[in-house]
Amino acid sequence: MRKALLLGTSRLHRPFARSVDRQVQVNKVEGLEPVFARSGYFHTAAESLQVIRHAKYPELLPRDLRSRAYRIEPRATTPLNEFDARFENAIRTNAAARPPFSPEDVDALIVEVSSLTVNTHVPTGHVLHTNPNFDRNVPYSDLYPEGYYAKFDPDVLVARSETTLQELTSQLHAIRAELPRATVLILGHLRSKNHPNAGRDRIHSLLQEASTNAGCEYVDTAPFLDEYGFAENDGVRDPHHLTLAGEIAFGRYLQARVLEKS
Repeated sequence: MRKALLLGTSRLHRPFARSVDRQVQVNKVEGLEPVFARSGYFHTAAESLQVIRHAKYPELLPRDLRSRAYRIEPRATTPLNEFDARFENAIRTNAAARPPFSPEDVDALIVEVSSLTVNTHVPTGHVLHTNPNFDRNVPYSDLYPEGYYAKFDPDVLVARSETTLQELTSQLHAIRAELPRATVLILGHLRSKNHPNAGRDRIHSLLQEASTNAGCEYVDTAPFLDEYGFAENDGVRDPHHLTLAGEIAFGRYLQARVLEKS
């Protein structure tokens, strides 16, 4: 049985497990076991690299920064990937702990990179979450344009930067080095060839080139968005997720790619 670790957002996790009419539907193929990190969602390659390293080296991330390096997504909406309760308690009580997964035990890693904007803690160089919610729960819509730390946590010295191709290549190289025996698949935000989006197309272009440079497998989301379209909620288009049929098809495709390469 092959194991594939998932690091990303709901765009990656829903194709493997989702709630439909309050029932959990698992989308898996024979021969592959998805491994859910149960540590929240991650948007950048830098965040995914850091959580892998934190899982391998528990004291790598200073304890006083952990509440700003993670975000607890609503457990009701993250079936099989609910934020681990013991890990949450350890962060809140400043106790020793690491994310509840073992990178060394997986045969493949699938990383979704949906953003190039990184929040770096200047004194230590560690990466902080775009919108941590251990101390306050701020809607994402309230973050812009200054960002969470400038608006709500100004005492924390943070530098916001846009990831360059060189930095992205280095991050993907480092991820592969942490999991040397694993196949690494990289995907970006949902994008469309028929309806271009400058921001998402830039992520696609950089990821495609960086993946080639770093020896990772790149997965383009455009064929699935162009075939299945965006999801709708009560008749309103959801520009962040595929339709249910699209998620099922995408999840099966990702698993087939893992089995093909492993």
